[in-house]
Amino acid sequence: MKAPLPASEKARLDALRSYEILDSPPESACDDLVRLAAQLCGTPIALISLVDQERQWFKATMGLDICETTRDASFCAHALLTPDEILVVADATKDPRFADNPLVTGEPGIRFYAGAPLVAPQGHVLGTLCVIDRVPSQLTNVQLEGLKVLARQVVTQFELRRSLREQWQAAGIACGREAQLADAQRISHTGSWHWDIPANTISWSDEMYRILGFAPQTFPSTVKACLRRIDPGERRALRQHIQEALRTHAPFNSELRVRLPNGESRILELTGDSLLDATQRPVEMLGTVRDITAVRNAEAELREQRDLFQSIYEGVGDGIFVIDVNPAGEFRFAGLNPACERMLGLKSTDVQGKTLEDLSDVLPQKVISTIRANYQRCLQTGQPFEYEETLEIAGREICSLTRLAPIRDPKGRIHRIVGTANDISGRKRAEKAIRRAQAATEAANTELAETNRQMEKSIERTNQMAIAAEAASRAKSDFLATMSHEIRTPMNGVIGFTGLLAETSLSPEQREHVEIIRASGENLLALINDILDFSKIEAGRMELELLPFEIRTAVQQTLALLRERATAHSVELLCQIHDSVPVKVTGDVTRIRQVLLNLAGNAIKFTAKGSVTVEVSRRELPANSSIAADLTRGTGLPASATEPYDLVFTVRDTGIGIPPERLDRLFKAFSQVDTSTTRRYGGTGLGLVISKKLCELMGGGIQVESTPGVGSTFHFSIRVAPTEKRPPANGDPQLLAATGAATVGSPSCRSLNVLLVEDNRMHQALAIALLKKAGCTAQLAEDGAQALDLLRNEPFDLLLMDVCLPTMNGFETTKRIRSGECGTGTQGIHIAAMTANAVEEDRKRCIDAGMNDCLSKPINKGKLFALIERVRHPETNSIADDRRAQTPATEPVFDPRSF
Repeated sequence: MKAPLPASEKARLDALRSYEILDSPPESACDDLVRLAAQLCGTPIALISLVDQERQWFKATMGLDICETTRDASFCAHALLTPDEILVVADATKDPRFADNPLVTGEPGIRFYAGAPLVAPQGHVLGTLCVIDRVPSQLTNVQLEGLKVLARQVVTQFELRRSLREQWQAAGIACGREAQLADAQRISHTGSWHWDIPANTISWSDEMYRILGFAPQTFPSTVKACLRRIDPGERRALRQHIQEALRTHAPFNSELRVRLPNGESRILELTGDSLLDATQRPVEMLGTVRDITAVRNAEAELREQRDLFQSIYEGVGDGIFVIDVNPAGEFRFAGLNPACERMLGLKSTDVQGKTLEDLSDVLPQKVISTIRANYQRCLQTGQPFEYEETLEIAGREICSLTRLAPIRDPKGRIHRIVGTANDISGRKRAEKAIRRAQAATEAANTELAETNRQMEKSIERTNQMAIAAEAASRAKSDFLATMSHEIRTPMNGVIGFTGLLAETSLSPEQREHVEIIRASGENLLALINDILDFSKIEAGRMELELLPFEIRTAVQQTLALLRERATAHSVELLCQIHDSVPVKVTGDVTRIRQVLLNLAGNAIKFTAKGSVTVEVSRRELPANSSIAADLTRGTGLPASATEPYDLVFTVRDTGIGIPPERLDRLFKAFSQVDTSTTRRYGGTGLGLVISKKLCELMGGGIQVESTPGVGSTFHFSIRVAPTEKRPPANGDPQLLAATGAATVGSPSCRSLNVLLVEDNRMHQALAIALLKKAGCTAQLAEDGAQALDLLRNEPFDLLLMDVCLPTMNGFETTKRIRSGECGTGTQGIHIAAMTANAVEEDRKRCIDAGMNDCLSKPINKGKLFALIERVRHPETNSIADDRRAQTPATEPVFDPRSF
């Protein structure tokens, strides 16, 4: 494809002709730049190409015998259109601009081309400095940058050539010569200097100032100023060069590293020569300075590539061999890499310079003939290929996968073949073994077919048994949920109404009977909860809720529940939290309090006199603990900001103690240390079993130390991650006494209009009684349909929703309210579920259905009143909700019946 003409073609041709370089004889400076470009880019061909009106003419060539071509066939004509970038053609046969070019389809068979534009100072493109290869290729960024630098050097040579010509034309005019010399220095980026030795003064040319990064004549040119620009480590070497030149009267050449004002480090070539007086004493020294940073960088890149090739050649696992091909087509070995030496059992020096025939004592003639045929094929086709061959060397058979690739000289002739040999003898033996194994496998398949049929029948029976087991597991879970609901429903009435009865005027005997009923109900509820927890743990369905909470608040609230019991037993209840324990941690606060309540409650129960002490300390863990990552996941805390550790709780009592031979029975289900314990102290024997399982689920464990008659010490550890590293100012050994027990007061402020949706008469009566104590007005709906009708006609502040309702259950009713069926004004009403199901799945189902809270039955008076207070103060609802979601340990009241 013919390239279009540049927009300013006439001005470009005038600029090209002004250099008077077309059809000029070769010049060593241009030839050197062409050779350096070929070495930099690793190509056999490099040219300085100038585009005239009808032709492209080569000022310097390497690897190509012609001196010009037509302009229409030139790649360079296309490069004129992109003066700011290098034209790169990776594969000319795939580029529509050049696929049918005669220089591609015929000689010299161009495949790869990269041309850096030669841009004159006026902005006109004179031609290109280009590199060419006969195979597709690419250049690295370093090679492309080096090619640009060399292209600028070509233009510099043209400018210097023109400047010198103009100097010759203006010979005799001293000031004109000085100006031309300055221009020549500026164009060639070569500065000059003059040292008057007796006066010890130095003068610099303007270009030398520019090379050092300064405007000309911006400061006096002195020896001190010169040395200050040179890196300190190289000043001594420069002095030695100058002193040697003064002593021997010989010129010197030195490379120095300088740092420019902008901080850039450059490499300069400094030359100098002495002028002598009549007594042969040096009186002057003249020299030049040239920036050779780009040249040295290009050389370093070439060395790096050469070293990389050498390391690959010597360290690669495949064998590599090199064959030299002379013009007569004779093959001679040039060398073997170490891997090839090991594979063939030969040294590179044993074969170097030898022909195939010279190796007839090592290789059979048949093998030599096969190798020669393959080499001839590579030579004739000029294309790489691979093949498998078997060699017999020193009585050893080697099967090799060999790859051959031709290497061309600058003239395009194949003068070398590089081959790689991969020993695949092991693979071939493995293939034979595989074939034998396949035959054996096929013979065994018939026998296995019958076995498979029998196994399929066994699997079918196993699947049926698994389905039955799964059905049994589901039935067990359904049974537990049903029993939880059915038992908690009457317990709600027993405990709730007993609590209301206790707040009325009673005689001492009546109050004692009521307290016995309430305590019995609470004990029965604790027993039910223990059985449900144990069943969930045994079924692997116990899940932890990892959220941030305040550890001191959690311990205070837990022990506050036991203070009355401790007082009744005349037991002093103490607590100490070490200073190293942070304020907030991440864990399951509900389960932590459950374990602490169980152990501390047992300690009080089995202590007739003395004290029960709870101590909380910290034990460090490795920083990469996987459990710490689990604790921080989902909390928004970066794992890098946390330091995992164990919280160790110690519960120490002065009670009856445990005999050593009975300690192993502590953590067995439905087991007591002594059968009389149950009769005397009560309990099912499940509390410690559940506590042990919960500790293990939370990444810790539980241990016990006991001496009969002296007391027992239980240690349990919980793995947590801190959310706040600041510990309190002081640990308080009397923390419980300072905080006191949490109390439940009656709600205050404005009256709420509450809609109670409940079908059970007993639950209706209890809930309405509690709502009246809270100062609320209540209306009753016995199913979901009635609730929807009431919501359409009257505004309510709070809706207490039983989830198990006839006709339309609480979940469906909630969804229809949230959808706006009762009007947009009721969509945002606060809905709290009331359920006798204690499993976590039911609580999640309530929240997913759109409810705001979930109250479990038996209804806890404190939690109900706390809910009413939140609804009474809607301006703090969002803040309170966020606080409850993040720190569940900060509820106003902690009730052990919530477990």
